[in-house]
Amino acid sequence: MLTLYAAARYPPVGADIQFHLDIARVYLSGQNGMFAPFVMQINKMPYPPIAHLLLLPAVALGVGPDFVRWLQAFSFPVALLIAMLFAKRFGLGETHALISGLSLLGSNAFLDAVFQIRPETLDVFIWFAVTYAFLLGKKKLAIASSLLGVYNHSFASLAMNGGELLFKGKKKTILIVALGSLPMMVVSLWFLPSMLSTWVGVPVNSQARLFLSDFPMFTVAYLGSLFVGLPVVFYQVTQWKKLCFLSQLSMVTLASALVMLPVWYDRYYHYAAIPLALILGEFAVAHKKLRIVLVAVIVGFVVMNYSNLWAANFLGLWDIH
Repeated sequence: MLTLYAAARYPPVGADIQFHLDIARVYLSGQNGMFAPFVMQINKMPYPPIAHLLLLPAVALGVGPDFVRWLQAFSFPVALLIAMLFAKRFGLGETHALISGLSLLGSNAFLDAVFQIRPETLDVFIWFAVTYAFLLGKKKLAIASSLLGVYNHSFASLAMNGGELLFKGKKKTILIVALGSLPMMVVSLWFLPSMLSTWVGVPVNSQARLFLSDFPMFTVAYLGSLFVGLPVVFYQVTQWKKLCFLSQLSMVTLASALVMLPVWYDRYYHYAAIPLALILGEFAVAHKKLRIVLVAVIVGFVVMNYSNLWAANFLGLWDIH
């Protein structure tokens, strides 16, 4: 209900979506949006096409911003529901699902990842597809979703999904994805030095600035209830063989996405949100004596998170990129 209200009441949240709508308009004009001058100036490398091509029909009809508003209304609850369904079906059941879902509700990092509409949002749903493919041993889905990720967000999506691919992908699967990714990777690698020289160490939004200037407190505030999952991860590593396959895949994702930290600080927290929640949920189920304490802490973060969102909206303090 809250996301439906936001879609009806407000324009699309975040500055990024205007950039991506502009790229879609370049495609609509018959030009190559990947290499548009403003894209190269801002991004310092070509932007993969998939997300912009998906926006193209709405832009062509002149309803791009309205289309994005309604995507926002459903992206947050749908991502939350899928994560909980994963925990229920492939994890330890309903309690695992409930605790994982609550911890996501108490995290600003999760909100930023799935409420704004941008290629990163699609990355989250692609991760679900890749993970589902490996959970059920569906090779074709693993290949298709991995390639979709590469042509959606290049290195960022590969960082999120590449770990699972190397961990559980067969040699043939890895080879097909590697060959299929080659055109995008060659183009991206060609521009990588200029991109890194421009972006590394440069805070481009409020989250990145806080990551660099106030790292410990920013991590607590931004991850919210998922902050509790950080020490849990280190413990769960020692319990690797006892973990369900879903948590193992989540662990691999957390590790492979670490390569993003030198460039996109806050983005790593976005990609880590769902894996952290799933790992935290399994830990809570397995440790009954700690479960009540963990749930109480998580609920506290949920209350603080939504109180903070209300205050930010009331005072006009939004700064989302």
